[in-house]
Amino acid sequence: MIAIFDSATGTLEQVVEDTDGFDLTSKGTVTAPGNWQNTHDWDTTVRDFVPGAFLKERSAAKREINRRAESIYADYANGGIIGEKIQPEKHAQAIAYLKASKPSADDFPLLKAEVGITAKTIRGVAKLVEGKPAKSKSSLMTAAKTIEPQRLRARASVEAAQSLTEIASVLKELDF
Repeated sequence: MIAIFDSATGTLEQVVEDTDGFDLTSKGTVTAPGNWQNTHDWDTTVRDFVPGAFLKERSAAKREINRRAESIYADYANGGIIGEKIQPEKHAQAIAYLKASKPSADDFPLLKAEVGITAKTIRGVAKLVEGKPAKSKSSLMTAAKTIEPQRLRARASVEAAQSLTEIASVLKELDF
């Protein structure tokens, strides 16, 4: 792949397989790295590809990580019928699920409802819910002990990612 840029401004114009048939008057060319859209940014100053910063994507991924954590924290902070009735039943289902030798998801409807939201698998949901006290003033802090290390590691992984694929992978693998 060959990148064609404006020699005067350094602006990337296009990336092509070869330059046959292109008028390269007042243009410059450099070799484009493979998969450059997911790994590199164009730098008009140096007129070349540089490892991608992906600031917008990193920021969006971190917001999504925080959103997922906050949705779980909200469960702990809710009182009323959720905190008084549903959470204790969900806690009982989690304990029963984890003790069962061959649990069926259909037998645990409150856990099943959270699959894909709270965690990727019903076992992940059960483990998280089981870690929550059925009813406790310190339940939010109990949850934080589990959630915060994972949330912070995920955010650090997004920051360290070298490509958009790696950023997407962090979100895909995140399982509170």
